Amino acid sequence: MRCFLETDITVLCLSTVILTSTLILATVAFAFLLLPMCQYLIRPCSSGQKISFGICGRFTAAEIMSFCLSFFIVCIWVLTGHWLLMDALGMGLCVAFIALVRLPSLKVSTLLLVGLLIYDVFWVCIIPIIFYSFQMFA
Repeated sequence: MRCFLETDITVLCLSTVILTSTLILATVAFAFLLLPMCQYLIRPCSSGQKISFGICGRFTAAEIMSFCLSFFIVCIWVLTGHWLLMDALGMGLCVAFIALVRLPSLKVSTLLLVGLLIYDVFWVCIIPIIFYSFQMFA
C-alpha cells in the first residue's frame, strides 16, 4: 500500500511541475503574440513610459496588458480545455519560437526536428502508459 501511495505522490508532483511549466510557457508565448495588438490599442492612451515592478523589471502598459490578457486566456484554456484556445496557444508558441530562435544550419534544424519528434512520441505514446490512460488509442 505504501508503494502505491509513494507512486501517486510522485505522479502528482510530476503533473504539477508539468502543468506549471506549461502555464508559464503558454502565457509568455501568447503574450508575445498579443503584444503588437496591445501596442496598437494602447498607443492613443499611453505615454509610453515604463512601469517598474521591482526585481521583475520595467514594462510598458502594452506589455502588461498583453501578459494579463494571455494569462486570462491560458486560465480559460486550462479550465475548459477548448481545442480552439489550444490551437491559438500553439500558434503563439510557433510565432515566438520562429521570432526568437535562428537556425544557422541544416544540421541544427534536423536535430531540432528529431527532438520534436521524440517529444511528440513521448506525449502520445509514453505518457498514457505512465498515467494508465489510453484514450489516444481508443
